[in-house]
Amino acid sequence: MSEGELSKIQGDELAMNARVDQKLREYRALEQDPNFLEIYGRDRLDLYKKGERVFRFSRAQNL
Repeated sequence: MSEGELSKIQGDELAMNARVDQKLREYRALEQDPNFLEIYGRDRLDLYKKGERVFRFSRAQNL
């Protein structure tokens, strides 16, 4: 295995570990924080309260 291949694999591993950490934090917040659960659910279902303005921003994705 070349040094470049190893470096890429290590970078991929770091990115995956960061994603796992983020998902674990999100999971814990969903379990423990009712406000987060409401916001998360409303966002996923495109719901909003009367008089509320919702701004959506799309994230650039690395493909």
